[in-house]
Parts: sequence; C-alpha cells; structure tokens
Amino acid sequence: MEAYPFDWLSSLGSTSAHMEGFYHFLSPEGAVFLVILVITSSLWGSAIILLVLAMVVVDLMGVMAILHIQLNAVSVVNLIMSVGIAVEFCVHISHAFSVSHGDRKERAKEALRTMGSSVFSGITLTKLVGVIVLYFAKSEIFVVSNPSPTLSFG
Repeated sequence: MEAYPFDWLSSLGSTSAHMEGFYHFLSPEGAVFLVILVITSSLWGSAIILLVLAMVVVDLMGVMAILHIQLNAVSVVNLIMSVGIAVEFCVHISHAFSVSHGDRKERAKEALRTMGSSVFSGITLTKLVGVIVLYFAKSEIFVVSNPSPTLSFG
C-alpha cells in the first residue's frame, strides 16, 4: 500500500490550484519587489525586475499549455520555484548595472560583460544539469510532471 497514491496527489490541488496559484505567484513577486526596493532604493529597477518575473511566469505557463501540462500542485510548485530562480538571474544583472558607471548603454554593456557570463555559467548550467538528471528519474512524480517547462526557463 502506498503512503500517498499518485492519483490522490494529482487531484489534491486541482480544484484549488488555479486560485491558489495566482495568490502564490503574486505574493512572492510582491515580496521580491519590496525587498529589492528596500535594498537597492531603486523604484525603476524593482519595477523592471517585477515585470521580468511576471514574463517568466507567463512564458512557463504558455510552455505548459503547449505541452498539455495541467496546473496542479506539482506544477504550481515548479512555477513558484522558477520565480525564485528568475530573481537570482535578474538581481545579479540589476546589481551589476546599478554599480556600473557611464550612461545607460555603457552601464548595460558593463553589467553584461562583468556579470552576464557568471550568471550564465553559474546558474543556468548548474540548473540545466540538475534538471537533466531528473529527466531520467524513475519516480512517478518526475515522469508525470515533465521537466520540459523547467528546461524552457533554464
């Protein structure tokens, strides 16, 4: 006898996943906005990061729709984790931009030159290797939840 049958797990949040999902997407993005605003004192930078986070969620939900992955408890957790990973990308680049000197174009070039390769190699490649390992996992939860949306972000 299984402790948690998979059909129970997949139906657990299907009725409330849609409404709870919106709450769980809005609250982290609001918290991230406030924390970044307090730390950087940049309303403009915080707003841009918030916009990028919203675009990441919309992109992943689009990939999920294309792959016919339903919004359930497992996919909501994956989407929320993607917001956390996206924060790491955005904050590193935003910080490098804010400490650079020159006009906007020069600061953007400097930020991408100094931080872009570190963000790509340190975050993206590490995450990609971790998700590829999960693709070959035999656990039912990884087989059904399909790591393709996670790979689309990484």
